[in-house]
Amino acid sequence: MSRLGLLSQGAIIKRLVVGGDRIFSIRMGGGSYMWVSNNVVVNIDYTDMQGGKPEPREVILAYLQKFPSTIPTTLILDKAHDVQWIKDEMDRRLWLCDKWFVQVTLGKTDQKTALQNIVKSLQVFLDYREKYYGIKAADDKNLIAGYLINNDGTNIKAKLTEYKNWWVVNKDKAISL
Repeated sequence: MSRLGLLSQGAIIKRLVVGGDRIFSIRMGGGSYMWVSNNVVVNIDYTDMQGGKPEPREVILAYLQKFPSTIPTTLILDKAHDVQWIKDEMDRRLWLCDKWFVQVTLGKTDQKTALQNIVKSLQVFLDYREKYYGIKAADDKNLIAGYLINNDGTNIKAKLTEYKNWWVVNKDKAISL
């Protein structure tokens, strides 16, 4: 399951309201409850691999009294939010590639380091494109990995341009989660 940028198989992520406070819960072999209270991140974990323990509700309520949630009530996390997050992350990955090319041009990093980071971002972009747009990524990932081995910034930049052009045409298309 993929939610809020977290990838984990079999996890259940819930938005809860406990005593009027908004918190998040992640379930997988127990549970984790999280919220922000001003500048403090509160995280309560418990392990229950057999599924027989009761939730630590009293502990959560006690912590909420001491550290009330400051997550705004207007925060809406639904499928539309998740879709927007995925598309923003794909956009950001392409932006990061451009940023690394500029760093080389300005002499702030060496080409090898920049190309490694660019290829890493392109591979993440391709993973998202495959998962949400159905375009197989293996061949392109192998191709850009080969360009990286050969320190071939010209062809990596050409692939980046190709992906950016594809993104301009496709980023407004619907995706399924």
